[in-house]
Amino acid sequence: MHKSFIQICCFLCVLFISIQSDATDIKQLNIKEFGSLPVMHEGRTKPMDSFARSMLKTYSGSEDGALPWLIETLFNPAHAENVNVIKVFNPDLLNLLKMDQRKKHLYSYNEISTALAKNEHILTSIIKTPEDNWTPAQRDFVLLQQKMISLGDLLSSMSLYLPLAVQLQEDSPKSLRPYANKNLTYLDTIKFQETLQREMKSIVKKQGENIQEYSTAQQQITLLSFTVTNLRFAGVRSKIFQIIPLEDNVEWGSPWQIILGQGTPTTRPLFDTWKNLAIAYHNNDGGQWDSEIKNIQKITLNLGQLSLRPSAIKAEYIYNTISPLSVSLWLYALTLLLTGCALIWKKLSFMSALLTFALGTTVHIGAIASRIFILERPPVSTLYESIVFVALVIASYGLILFWKNRSVIWSFVGAGGALFLLLVSHTHDQDGDNLMMLSAVLNTNFWLVTHVICITLGYAFCLITSVLAHISLLKPQQKLSKHMNVIAIISLLLATLGTVLGGIWADQSWGRFWGWDPKENGALLIVLWLIWILHGKISGHMSGVFVKIGLAYLSVIVALSWFGVNLLNVGLHAYGFTDSAAWSLCTFIVLETLLVSGIVLYQRRNRNVL
Repeated sequence: MHKSFIQICCFLCVLFISIQSDATDIKQLNIKEFGSLPVMHEGRTKPMDSFARSMLKTYSGSEDGALPWLIETLFNPAHAENVNVIKVFNPDLLNLLKMDQRKKHLYSYNEISTALAKNEHILTSIIKTPEDNWTPAQRDFVLLQQKMISLGDLLSSMSLYLPLAVQLQEDSPKSLRPYANKNLTYLDTIKFQETLQREMKSIVKKQGENIQEYSTAQQQITLLSFTVTNLRFAGVRSKIFQIIPLEDNVEWGSPWQIILGQGTPTTRPLFDTWKNLAIAYHNNDGGQWDSEIKNIQKITLNLGQLSLRPSAIKAEYIYNTISPLSVSLWLYALTLLLTGCALIWKKLSFMSALLTFALGTTVHIGAIASRIFILERPPVSTLYESIVFVALVIASYGLILFWKNRSVIWSFVGAGGALFLLLVSHTHDQDGDNLMMLSAVLNTNFWLVTHVICITLGYAFCLITSVLAHISLLKPQQKLSKHMNVIAIISLLLATLGTVLGGIWADQSWGRFWGWDPKENGALLIVLWLIWILHGKISGHMSGVFVKIGLAYLSVIVALSWFGVNLLNVGLHAYGFTDSAAWSLCTFIVLETLLVSGIVLYQRRNRNVL
């Protein structure tokens, strides 16, 4: 595998040098319409804008400027290979590659491919080492290689349409003279590839292999033959850019797959329209660009009727453009600010806070509803989605009680909790597409609605209980304490029901109700913790303050169940493996421990509560 990768790097470097690079100004082109074109990626059709964001986020950890970057990568790879888009953060990996560490940690495809080619022996040694014994730097080395293969495939996706920098001379052999002084593409060379290969072999036979002894015409023939061979070599592996529905109306193909054997008469019009779009790009012809995009939309819709939902594509494009969860995040932050002002200017600030809180929650609901419509499944199935959903539950609950009781506490609980979780969700949305398809065993809507919704509702009410316990410890209120106890019982009910339903789902999916899986143990941990605290309260074995301490610390138990088990990277139930979150989780546990301890010590010293 590693030898093939090094060959691909070398071939692509030569390939992109051989493809003409121009200074096309994409500002003259309607890139927004290009972003709405459909593409098949990761098992589902999505707008090109989502594809661009997913790919750039995979390479650089950011999606800023994704669509212009994708257009340049597709239509001007000779320039795109020198753009710094690949993030390499690990200093040990940079030392292995003998590369300098940069402030933004971004490097170009050309830089990294050159470094990898020079350090092929390192990759060889890693491959020979058992994966369990890999160091973090070695693991990152392999991941970097995988990113490079993916980006290399993307760079070569449209290369068959692009003009080559090689031109045949007027004094070429007679058989090649009709193609002299023309801007050729790979598609053009198909007509005379056999002739080209025959003439090159003839040159080698007569002149030998020393290219310095060739005439200019002979050198151009040799370079063109070499370029065409490399184009085909890279094209065979270029399957990532699937934009053409095939006859079965389920699978889609890349342009290279079409030209190398999967094309049919029905796919030819769309194949040619993409070629015309490449021509429009290089001619910087905005009119033709717009026209070809409309043609692509129309033909693709006709070809992919069974696998394409135009309304979902449009909805996803709008979702990306608006970024509703980011809008909600800012509205929740504004709500907290206005709530603080309400402590001074009560009426005006209260109504403003209520309005922004309601607006933020409404946008949040709209975001989740859009995701349900786009993916045609319930709202929670990944770690990222669970965080977003729990944030909505907390926001909705806080909004209702804020409006009903007119107490700023509920604004801080609801808006503050939602804001915190949406910020956490950003740390779990760094790689790839967060609108992802599920494996067959997980993509069962009934259990996603019942088990997953119940367990995430349990997380939400546990966190509400924890926040109320913190407030009750800091400022004891009988009414608030009663409310906290009721929410704790609801949390236990939801956590228990979710755990049991999860066991039933596991029994149907994997043939066993319980397997002491880390995720199962995490859910059980919440149930046992709540039973212990509530039983101690009811039996009188725990004082009221100790009960509040236990319920306040419930946030740590939820964090261990929700995020901690994923750090083990094992288990059938575990999802969203996040090795990098270990320090964040440990920091949260330490801070929460210090906070609860600090509140208790403060109360004991100043108010003699304990």
